[in-house]
Amino acid sequence: MDAADTRASPEKEEVICMRSITAQRLAEFTEQDYEFTFGITRKEFAQMLEALNAAYCKEHRRRPHFTKITMQDKLVLTLLYRREYRSMENIAAEYGVSRDTIADNIHWVAVSYTHLTLPTIR
Repeated sequence: MDAADTRASPEKEEVICMRSITAQRLAEFTEQDYEFTFGITRKEFAQMLEALNAAYCKEHRRRPHFTKITMQDKLVLTLLYRREYRSMENIAAEYGVSRDTIADNIHWVAVSYTHLTLPTIR
């Protein structure tokens, strides 16, 4: 039995996630890693994440919408898209979703962020 057969078996179904920056890895980031990877400080990242969570809660008060991508992932992928000029197709492959999902999430973060009074994305 080769590797392709083990992936197809129902008992071995796995979701392979190739995210370059997982929540666990992000927790291990130093201040210098935040500056190098995102171009912002850890404090600015936390402020942005808190503000986006508040904006999401405000927008979805009556009926929460559950997605494959967490709010932290939405912020990370938006910052990577803007800082590294990565293609949406590349990010979509990394997160295991469609390009349209990535485009929608980047657009939502950008629109939500324009209404906030936080540091600018460099």
